[in-house]
Amino acid sequence: MPMKTTPKILIKPKLRRLRITVKPFIGAEVHAPRGFSESRIQKFLESRQTWLERHLIAVAQIEKNTLQRIALTPARSREEIREELFMRMETLAAGTPFSYKRLSLRRQSSRWASCSSSGTISLNAALVILPSHLIDYVLLHELVHTEVPNHSNVFWSNLDQYYPRSRNVDRELKSYAIPPLEIFNVGSS
Repeated sequence: MPMKTTPKILIKPKLRRLRITVKPFIGAEVHAPRGFSESRIQKFLESRQTWLERHLIAVAQIEKNTLQRIALTPARSREEIREELFMRMETLAAGTPFSYKRLSLRRQSSRWASCSSSGTISLNAALVILPSHLIDYVLLHELVHTEVPNHSNVFWSNLDQYYPRSRNVDRELKSYAIPPLEIFNVGSS
């Protein structure tokens, strides 16, 4: 799925000003309040052309990285993915003081994983496309969230004890995107 270079214009009644976003596998979108003229939106786009081009290039690289990882990922059933990720989580949790109440495997569109206030960790089945060190990072990140539910300095300090230089790894994780289902319907069999 190639990057869309012509921004899609979305009218958002609750917005007060124009906004532009660029997302992997989606492309550029202009979010405009109701009542903004086409010419005003075009002027806005022209004024942000350099920013838009720079972000389109960056997002194209993220898409390329992601598609390369998909090509390297062997096909597995949802059950095999569940077993692999859950076993890895158990192993990592055993080496920390953190514990979770429940694990679930889902196919989220915007998060690699999440941790609820009740201690349930939801893992995205698409995690399997990532290099193993990034999978470990995501799992440890969520384990720390069972005790520290935010991204405060305390959170990063705790995570650094189990995954040194975690902020650098967090930046590396951003070089990959969660692929949409039509590109990578992981674990559907």
